[in-house]
Amino acid sequence: MDKYKGIDCPICGKPLDNGEVIAICPDCGAPYHRECILKEGKCVYQDLHEQGKSWENPKQKYEEHTQNMESRRCSRCGTLNDPSCIFCEVCGTILNNTEEDKNTSNNDTGWKTQSNIPPNFMEYNPYNNPFGGIDPDDEIDEIPVKDWAIYIGQNTSYFIPKFKKMSLGEKVVSFNLSSAIFGGFYYLYRKMYLWGAILLIINLMMSLPSWFVRLGTLLLQVQPDLDYAKVFTSNSMIMVANICSILNLVLVLATGLLTNKLYRVHCRNNINKLKKLDLSREQYVEKLNQKGSICKKLIPILLIGYLAISLIASMILVFGIV
Repeated sequence: MDKYKGIDCPICGKPLDNGEVIAICPDCGAPYHRECILKEGKCVYQDLHEQGKSWENPKQKYEEHTQNMESRRCSRCGTLNDPSCIFCEVCGTILNNTEEDKNTSNNDTGWKTQSNIPPNFMEYNPYNNPFGGIDPDDEIDEIPVKDWAIYIGQNTSYFIPKFKKMSLGEKVVSFNLSSAIFGGFYYLYRKMYLWGAILLIINLMMSLPSWFVRLGTLLLQVQPDLDYAKVFTSNSMIMVANICSILNLVLVLATGLLTNKLYRVHCRNNINKLKKLDLSREQYVEKLNQKGSICKKLIPILLIGYLAISLIASMILVFGIV
């Protein structure tokens, strides 16, 4: 009787554990209330009889399915991964760390090789959850939180809670200190190339008046009669330089206030574009990582270029004075 506890009669739909006599189909093993099967006159699973299959306990099947799903839930970040996954697709943690997994390893460390780890692997940090306390099965703008995490790649614990509050209308504006400090470089670092280029060009344009004032001041110290040097140090040029400096401070403040909102829109649009493609889950995750995450290679190149331009400008000033 305990075997069929909680199971509903296929005919009347009422539980079998109510004290009534149970009848078992001799062909497929399906349980019924005795009165129901006598009234019906036959087993309702005739298709199983024709296929030579047996009735399966739906409760047991559900429990096995749930257990299998939970076995692929990441013990670190809580992401529910596909049953075929070996590593968590969000944080890279090994799933189902059993002796069987260790025995199937192909290196001396006892685990799978590094090449099998997802490209967006994040190092374990016990003080930092990849979702910032948000349920990985939750959604932001109708996109699963774990997809946001894969696309963002780095510092997900900072962005995801803010994006969640924005989607709920609780906190539309927040201040991003890193973007305020690094400006266009930060946008390029986050693969927001258009915004990054615009900010860098604006910063360059607003820095030119100050450069002209400095250049004119240095030239006049050597050659007081230079006409163009006098233009560079005129009151109007100094006023323009001061105005540009103030506008630059305003731009820094605006950048810090708007970055998180712009980045959320950037991520959402790109993720939705990928969702429209006919991709498998593995291909989808790979594309999320390629399109999102951060651009590590571009930053050193830009910094070297920036230093080179500064050095060239300084040399021009020095040789111009000489």
